[in-house]
Amino acid sequence: PGAQKLEFNTAARISRYDNQGKFGTSGESAVRNIFTWKVSAIWDPIEWLRFRGSQSRDSRSPNFRELYYRQILAAGGPFSFCGPIGTNTDPCDFDLRGNVNLQPEKADTTTLGLVFTPSQWVPGLQFAVDYFRIDVTDSINQGSSRVLLDSCNSGLGDPAACAFITTAVPGNYSDIVSIQPRAYNGEGYTYKGVDISATALWQINDTNSINFRLLGTRMIDQEFQTLPTLPRYNVVGQTGTANTFLSDNQPAPKWITNLSATWDGGPFSVTA
Repeated sequence: PGAQKLEFNTAARISRYDNQGKFGTSGESAVRNIFTWKVSAIWDPIEWLRFRGSQSRDSRSPNFRELYYRQILAAGGPFSFCGPIGTNTDPCDFDLRGNVNLQPEKADTTTLGLVFTPSQWVPGLQFAVDYFRIDVTDSINQGSSRVLLDSCNSGLGDPAACAFITTAVPGNYSDIVSIQPRAYNGEGYTYKGVDISATALWQINDTNSINFRLLGTRMIDQEFQTLPTLPRYNVVGQTGTANTFLSDNQPAPKWITNLSATWDGGPFSVTA
């Protein structure tokens, strides 16, 4: 009673990732155990209306590059400066590394949506809208020289960050010899948006028809925070890339839409 259809679906998975660094790496090993799950439901209270939703705990184990990567950039190259941002001062060596102690990043994903199919009034029309929210914690970030320098903040910030900075004179952070940015588990990301889809089929006669299809996404928020001590940024709607070297996130437009129309005339069809 009260449901043309009522459906629940549950799933769970236990995964084990066992990594061993071989030639060219530190040789360290890493073992990660991950538990993930998902619950979803569909409810059709009446023939032409459907509600749907899901909740899941998702996870990603660090990959080989994030665990064992290493590259040394000599002081004074295109990037290797430890002075104030925007200046080519205090040349220093960059010893970029992965991190075998990385933990898996986790995400709580929520989706809520409805499907409208008014076939009794408008044959061939279907419309759907779905809200999504993805909250990522313990995000895996590539080693960043700027994050490391900002976290240490000339020796006045995070002691753990300062431990990866070598100065010519101990305590004098105006003359840095080398830094060792490592991949790390950061604060996280929050993505929110709405997906929209619609199809409309116009059956002209027995052999000719036109089918319209609309797909769109409205991004509401695309926030990220690399460390609890650093600001939280919302980059949705920006253009360009976060950076062109080992970037961890890319900004998305506020709107992405695609509208297509297909004429089907029996043995021939045309799509625009």
